[in-house]
Amino acid sequence: MNTLNDAIQLYPDLADKLTNYTGEEAIHTVKHPVRELVIKGGKFQIRREPKVNAECALIAWYDDNAENPVVVEFSFRYGDENETYTRKMAQRAYEVFEVLQKLTSWLDPNPKRKTAYIYNND
Repeated sequence: MNTLNDAIQLYPDLADKLTNYTGEEAIHTVKHPVRELVIKGGKFQIRREPKVNAECALIAWYDDNAENPVVVEFSFRYGDENETYTRKMAQRAYEVFEVLQKLTSWLDPNPKRKTAYIYNND
């Protein structure tokens, strides 16, 4: 896989998702591979009626030489099959996000995003 055309051969719908590209654009590899561990299953209720749960995930990245994760990310997402996203439901999601940021013993005060880690790690 050297160009976007190579990737499009494997993922035909990729061309529909890209804009302003030529198929001959080069694909660049990251500095080193990581192993990703995704732990799913946690949830919390974000709306009562109709009931909507937010699904949680903990994503840990390990590099070949690390015993402990080099990057860990917590995320949650929620959806409503009727796409009825009320202001109150969005406010609850934001409040959870704010509370998570106050868990200072869990957070790195100088965090690095996964993308920044993979492309800029020496």
